[in-house]
Amino acid sequence: MRKLNELDKIEVLKKRCYKLFEFKNKYDRYEAEAEKLEKEVVDLKLDHTIDPGQLRFFLGTLASEDRFSTQNREQFCKSIEDFLTVKKTEFYFQLSELENFPDNYRLGYGVLLKFNSLPQPVKTFAENLSKGEIISNGPKDAYTRILKEVIKKITVPSDPNIGCWLKLTASAVSSNIRSGNASKMAEESLDILRIVTPTARIHLPQYAVAMNTNENKAFLTATDVEFNRCPYASRKDELIDRLSDICTSPSSDLEKRVKDALHFFRIGEIYSPDYQKLFFYVAGIERLILGDNKDLTHKFCERGALLLSEDLKKRLELSEELKHIYEKRSCIAHGENPKYDFFETTNANFYLRSVIMKIIELIDIKNLQTVLPRKKKMGTSLDEYLDKIIYSGKLDSKQ
Repeated sequence: MRKLNELDKIEVLKKRCYKLFEFKNKYDRYEAEAEKLEKEVVDLKLDHTIDPGQLRFFLGTLASEDRFSTQNREQFCKSIEDFLTVKKTEFYFQLSELENFPDNYRLGYGVLLKFNSLPQPVKTFAENLSKGEIISNGPKDAYTRILKEVIKKITVPSDPNIGCWLKLTASAVSSNIRSGNASKMAEESLDILRIVTPTARIHLPQYAVAMNTNENKAFLTATDVEFNRCPYASRKDELIDRLSDICTSPSSDLEKRVKDALHFFRIGEIYSPDYQKLFFYVAGIERLILGDNKDLTHKFCERGALLLSEDLKKRLELSEELKHIYEKRSCIAHGENPKYDFFETTNANFYLRSVIMKIIELIDIKNLQTVLPRKKKMGTSLDEYLDKIIYSGKLDSKQ
């Protein structure tokens, strides 16, 4: 049997999406089937080009009452066909640090262009952007309103002629995956200059001017701009104060390890590409619970499970999951490039945060100071504390 390639798999997904029209008047059934299709993207290994959540949202809009009541099957299938088509988008990143590079200079995945060599729609858009303006299609243009909020959060050079513009092309079904891939390719391209000119600090902007070549229209894409809020909550005062002490003046080996774990968390959360995030989250847990180079996998799984839960069944489940993510961390460390798994990475993120909180609790309640035992301060190590749990036969870790 012939192995399906990417386009074949997309055709399979399209046909399954077409069948949703059968549930035109059965919205609950439509929703249930749409949820299955969201998972089907992952099963078909198409999540590198199709965002499952974006597909689910799109299918939901197709099922809105006003659209379903007016469209026939042909129109419904045409909408799906258009959505699930692989599209190409050109991305242009302004790199103000670059000086005197020749026009059309090859760099990594793209080329460096001078401003005057950019397509006219990109030039016009960039000129307006440098003034803090966005081309509007009208006073009620929702896209324009969103972009005005984006502009408040990004830094845009006042002169689009400064530096060079890195042009590259990304292909995918989902627009957010195209822009994410473009940012990844741009960063990897800039790594070349970071190596050959180590004194330079080259930063990729938070945005790019993108262009749909079929429509000859330019638009803004900003993959790294987030609109998360961090409101004050008085209930967190004590924890913030405790972490502030650890960050500014750690008083023991274990507190220094907590500070290191926070560094690993920051790298994984903010600076790492998706497929490497798990490595840094697991490294943070390692820093907190491992003190020597003996039997690392077993100790990682056992100690992590003991700290993360007090329930026997849950500890056994956690031990297996921790073993899997530790093996994946080793694959990344040894040069392999395992497939990014959102749920697995999210779990690793949660485990690191949970272990950090548990270690702080043990420092404060049990006066733990180190991972490995010290002859002069017996009873203050994480090793001794966990050994008591293991050999006591009790599940209550507070005893």
